Amino acid sequence: MGSFDGAETCELVVLFLLSKLNHLNISIGLYRDDGLAACKLSPKQAETTKKEMCKISNEYNLNNLDISLDLENDMYMPYHKPSNNTT
Repeated sequence: MGSFDGAETCELVVLFLLSKLNHLNISIGLYRDDGLAACKLSPKQAETTKKEMCKISNEYNLNNLDISLDLENDMYMPYHKPSNNTT
């Protein structure tokens, strides 16, 4: 945000977004422009929850970059923007 009261503005936005995501009943943490969500859901339930989170963030024109972490299998899958040519 960059302004004198940018941190305070970010805190208000974070609180607003958390209030919109509260009904999902998963653990969500947001700090300024970063967020992390953790859940113990089945893959199908997690995908449904992810779609709901994306729907909510798209309502407010937020740009989402995501990464999937599988702590049990020590794997991660990074997200690449569709317009990003990696070749």
